Parts: sequence; structure tokens; C-alpha cells
Amino acid sequence: MGRTNPTFRNVLEAVKGRWADYRRALRRRDQPHFDRLFEHADAHADASGYLNPDDPMNPILVSMLLEHERRVAALEAEVEALEAGDGDDGGVDGEGGGEDGDVDDGDVDDEAGDADGEEGDVPAAVGTGSR
Repeated sequence: MGRTNPTFRNVLEAVKGRWADYRRALRRRDQPHFDRLFEHADAHADASGYLNPDDPMNPILVSMLLEHERRVAALEAEVEALEAGDGDDGGVDGEGGGEDGDVDDGDVDDEAGDADGEEGDVPAAVGTGSR
């Protein structure tokens, strides 16, 4: 016997499809940010699927919030390091590589690693859009 419920990834694609008109109505500068939100939800689709939710928006929103929390924690750690004077990475004009020579792309996985071994899709720029 097969599964009676669609996979959460299929449900997520259906939800994304229902939001397509909203996405199209957004300004072009906001569309990539909107897309990134659903990328965050997709990154946690396995965990969301375990819930078998009646309303898929709940785990979708929690997944988006989880990724934002990871980003905030990474930025707070970066600010603390800069305030402590550990932020001099030898780059030109404050840009360039960190201690390991990698360019800081804002990926949380660079510092702490990822517990599930997957690469995180964390945006490199924060607050790049205007309101």
C-alpha cells in the first residue's frame, strides 16, 4: 500500500503556486527575497513532513523563522567579534577573506557547521532593499 498523503515537498510547491500572483505583484527588488523565504521552507521540508500538518502554512512559517533566527545569531556573533576587536580580517576596505581565507558570504555554516550536513541557503546581504 502506498502513502495516502502527498509529500510535504509537493504540498510546498502547491502553496508556492497559490502565492504566485502575490509574487508577481511584488516589486522586482522584493521577488528574490520572497523566493528565498520559500527556499528556507524547502530546506526544512523533511522535518515539516513529519508533522503531517492539516495547515501546511504553520511549518512553512516556522521554517522561515528558523532560518531567520540562524541568520540573526550569525550576525550577532559577527557584531560581538567586531566589537571585541577580532574583526580585522586583513581585507581591503573591510572586505575580503576571513581567518581561513574564505570570503564571508554570510553563510552560517561557515562558522558553526551544519548539524544535518546540508548546506544552508542564508543570504549574504541584509537590508539591501528599500521600503
